[in-house]
Amino acid sequence: MKKLKRDNTFGGKLKEMRKKKGYSQDDLADILSEETGIYFTRTKISNYETGYSSPALDLVPFMSRILEISSDELLGIPQKDKLEVINLDITKFSGSKRKDVRSLSKPELKETLQKQYEFTDKIINENIRLKDYVIQLIDKLSELKNGVD
Repeated sequence: MKKLKRDNTFGGKLKEMRKKKGYSQDDLADILSEETGIYFTRTKISNYETGYSSPALDLVPFMSRILEISSDELLGIPQKDKLEVINLDITKFSGSKRKDVRSLSKPELKETLQKQYEFTDKIINENIRLKDYVIQLIDKLSELKNGVD
């Protein structure tokens, strides 16, 4: 079985952000120990940073919160894949004002419904994109986890 090529993006980012926050490896180990209830050492943090070992997947959110970066940034997922926020306010999107449907003329109702259909298509396409993003994130997490084995 061919071994997966190791990418130490995670370790490099962990070290970079730890230093940026002004934490030593001991400091980060102490904070992680306190946050998780699991004992960490400087050596363990060093092993993560050098790629000698990888943390359990459930530790990534703790590390991200401590270092004040997103999990995807810590995992090395490129910025271009970051989620875009959709404005779900249909009235703002369609340019129409909130009105009772009964007060709309047939042409206004038809136009509003058409805009809502277009908006619904955008939501569906965004959901598909998000599903693909989640799959990519799961694959990246699996790679990290398999790098430990």
